[in-house]
Amino acid sequence: MGYWGGILLMGILHRLWASSQHVLQGGDRGDVERKREQQLSDKAGIRNRLSFYWKAYIAVPAALGSYHQRRFLGCSIPNRPEILVVVGFWIMCIILNFGFHDIFIPNVTMPTISQQAWKYVAQRTSMFAYACLPWVWLFAGRNNIFIWATGWSFSTFNVFHRHLSRLTAIFAFVHAISYTVLDTIYGPYYEEGLHVLWFKFGIIGAIMMGLLCGLSIPYIRTKCYELFLVGHILFAVILLVAVFQHTSVFGTKYNAYLWPVVAIWCFDRFLRIVRLVYCNIRVSTHGRLQRTTAMATYSKEADVIRLDIQVGGSIRPLPGYYFHLYQLFSWRGWENHPFTVGAYTAPSPTSPLTSSSNTQQGPHYMTGALNEKNPSFSTTTEMFTQGTQSSTTDPALGTLAFWIRPYNGWTKRLKNQCLSSLSSDDSAENECYQTSIPISLEGPYGHTFPLHHYGTVLMIVGGTGIATAVSYIHDHVSRLSKTGSRVSGDTKTQTSNLTLVWACRGHEFMEQLCGRELAGALELEGFTGRFHCTKGCNSHCAADDKNGELRIERGRPNIENIIHGAATEAQIARHKMAVLTCGSPHMSDEVRRSVHSILKKGYEGIEYFEEAYSW
Repeated sequence: MGYWGGILLMGILHRLWASSQHVLQGGDRGDVERKREQQLSDKAGIRNRLSFYWKAYIAVPAALGSYHQRRFLGCSIPNRPEILVVVGFWIMCIILNFGFHDIFIPNVTMPTISQQAWKYVAQRTSMFAYACLPWVWLFAGRNNIFIWATGWSFSTFNVFHRHLSRLTAIFAFVHAISYTVLDTIYGPYYEEGLHVLWFKFGIIGAIMMGLLCGLSIPYIRTKCYELFLVGHILFAVILLVAVFQHTSVFGTKYNAYLWPVVAIWCFDRFLRIVRLVYCNIRVSTHGRLQRTTAMATYSKEADVIRLDIQVGGSIRPLPGYYFHLYQLFSWRGWENHPFTVGAYTAPSPTSPLTSSSNTQQGPHYMTGALNEKNPSFSTTTEMFTQGTQSSTTDPALGTLAFWIRPYNGWTKRLKNQCLSSLSSDDSAENECYQTSIPISLEGPYGHTFPLHHYGTVLMIVGGTGIATAVSYIHDHVSRLSKTGSRVSGDTKTQTSNLTLVWACRGHEFMEQLCGRELAGALELEGFTGRFHCTKGCNSHCAADDKNGELRIERGRPNIENIIHGAATEAQIARHKMAVLTCGSPHMSDEVRRSVHSILKKGYEGIEYFEEAYSW
C-alpha cells in the first residue's frame, strides 16, 4: 500500500541522511574543524531548529503523560512518532472504507440506499483486509529488511504489526457482518452459503483473526507466552489456508496478496534456520562438526545467571546486539527469548581471559583488574566467573556473556538446572552453582547507537540492563586503545566524559561485574561509575573506591538531578550529550521525562536513546 511505502521511504531517506552526517562528523579532519564539529553551533540554522523541535515535541516526549514503557490500564503506549503513523493509517482506512461510495437511485440491481451501502462496504473492507496481510507478516518478522534499511527497532515495527493486525481483523469482521446482512435481509442466501466450502472458510478466517487478536492481549502474552506463541503460529497457518480457500471462487484474482505472505513468512523462517546453523555448527580443527557449548553459573547472592557461550571466531557482535537463546533439545525446544550480549571475548592464541598482551583485540582485557586492588570481594567474583575460564578451551573460539535475572518460565527452569547440578565442589560454599548446558543461538539482531559521536555520554541502567551499557563501555575503551587521537575516523571516539549510573537490587552483582567486565573502565580517565543498591544493602555498600573498594550508594538514584547535572556540565563544555537507558519500565519513562524537561529548557545538544524489549 502506498501509505506504508511512503512511511518506509521516509525512514530510509532519514537513515541515509543521518549516516552521512555521522560519517562527516567522524572523518579525519584537522583539530580546529573537529572541535567545531563537537561543539554546539551558536547560531542554529533552520535544519538544527527543526531537528530540535522534532526532538522536543515529537520524538522524545511520551504520547500519554509519562507512559511509554509502563502500561496504562494494561495497554502499551507507543511513542509519539509511532502514534502519528498509526493514527494516520487508522484515519485513512476509516475514510476510504466508509466514504466515497458511488450510491445512486434508481439502481436496478440494488434498489435501496442501505443495500448499496452494505454491498460497497463489504467489498471495500475485503480488499483492504487482503491488502494489509503482506504488511502484517512483513512487520512481524525478525528478519524484516526494513529494520536494517530504516534503522528503526523491532519494537517499532511490532507496534505497526499490532495495529495493522487489529485493522485487518476489523475489516474482516465488517466484511462478514455486511455480507451476513445482505444475505439474510436482502436475499435468502445465507443458509445456502453454509453448504459451500468457500463460504465456510470465510467464517473460519474471521474466527482465526479474532483468536489471533485475543491471544495477543498483553496479559496473555505476559502470563502465558508459550500459549500465545504456539497459538499465534497455529492460527496464522489456519488463517492462510482459509483465505486462500475463501477467494478460490474468484480464481487467482486475490492470490497477488496471499503468495507474498507465504514468501515473507518462509523467507523469515529460512533466515532463522540459517542463523541457527551459522551460530551453532562449526567445523573443528580435526574436521569434526561441533555444536555450541555453554556454561551457566547461577549466583544465589546476586540472583543472576551468567551464561558464557563459545562461538566461532566469525561471530563478533557490536554494542547493543542481542541473540535469541534456545534449548532446542528440550521438550520446549521451540521456546526462545532475546538477551543482549553483555561482554564478548575475542579469540586469541593465548587465554582470552587472562592474557594482558591482547589489549588491542577487544574488551576482555578488563578482566580482573580491580581484584588486584580490591581483594575484599575477589572470591565471589572468581567463583561467579570461573565457568568462563573452564569452558573456554579452544583459543580459536570467542565467548559471549549474557546476564539473566531468573523469573518464571524458561529463566526459572534454567536456574533450576544450575541448582540441580550441584556437586561437592567449592561452588556450594560460595552459593554459585554451575552446569554445562546445550544452548543454541539465533542472531545477531539489533542495532548500535552512535554514542561515540557525543562528547558526553550518560548511561542509566537497572539490573541486568547493565548488559547494554557494558557493551558500549567496552566499545568506548576499545576505540580509545586504537591509537592516540580521540577523533580520527569512525573507529575512534569523540567521547571525553562517560558516566554510568547503575541501580540494582543488591550489591553482589555489582561487585562481580566491577571486579571483571567493568574493572578496566573504572580506572580510565573520563569514566565515572555511580552504583546504587536498592534492596538488601548493608554497611559494605558505603565503601570508598579510592581506598581500593567499590563505593555503592543506598537507595534509588535521583535520575532527574543526575541528568540535569550532566546536561549542565555538557553545556559548559559545549559538548553534544547522549543519554542511554536500559532498565525497568518505570526507570525508562523517568529518564525519558527528564530528558524532555532538558529539551524544553532549550538545550539542543541532547539525544535520547532507549533500549527495551517490551514486545
